[in-house]
Amino acid sequence: MWMKTLWSDLLSLFFPNICVACKNPLVDGEEQICLDCLYRMSRVVGSPADEIFEENGGIISAHSFLYYRKGSRAQKIVYSFKYYGNKKLAFIMGKLTALEMEAMLEQIRPDILMPVPLHPHRVRQRGYNQAELIARGLSSVWNVPVDTTHLVRTKRTDSQTRKSVYERQMNMVKTFGLRNGDELHGKHIMLIDDVLTSGATLEACANELLRHGKIKVSVFSLALAKRS
Repeated sequence: MWMKTLWSDLLSLFFPNICVACKNPLVDGEEQICLDCLYRMSRVVGSPADEIFEENGGIISAHSFLYYRKGSRAQKIVYSFKYYGNKKLAFIMGKLTALEMEAMLEQIRPDILMPVPLHPHRVRQRGYNQAELIARGLSSVWNVPVDTTHLVRTKRTDSQTRKSVYERQMNMVKTFGLRNGDELHGKHIMLIDDVLTSGATLEACANELLRHGKIKVSVFSLALAKRS
């Protein structure tokens, strides 16, 4: 079964006329994702992500675009750009998200979009940071600059996928650092990530920013893991 999935993902990568989510042929005007999948993907309504960070008074808002479930279209899209090298799709999803969520931007317009950084070793392995590509897609529509220089990942961490909430939090301790934090004084920073699950990674980033003075922090993820 996994071999079938792997070959399907490779086909959609090398033959972009196939939808990455449903594997059906694309028609003129469609790019990587067919209109039917775009329509059927489950959007996040309201701000349920706020509940994840409700105990952190420094995070002023949290938003997500799609619900992420096992086997869902959103999962297939994330897997394509996160594990199969489909860099262009991450940018496209950022752009599509920005177009649909412009009303949210008007309410909480940030000064800076700041993708969650990867450790340099992981960037060398993958060749890119998918959160940065999503942020650049958002930026292309919202006209908000992307900052990849101030927040850095100082510690290599294990995958969070199979960890408990507590283990995820402990895994993130002293993982991030801030360079020239005084340059961000008075700014509203929106942290960007691909999938929000426990919130441990985004919260660790937010806490590092908030440690350095008067900075407003909000968070945004392309997808929100659906809780049963």
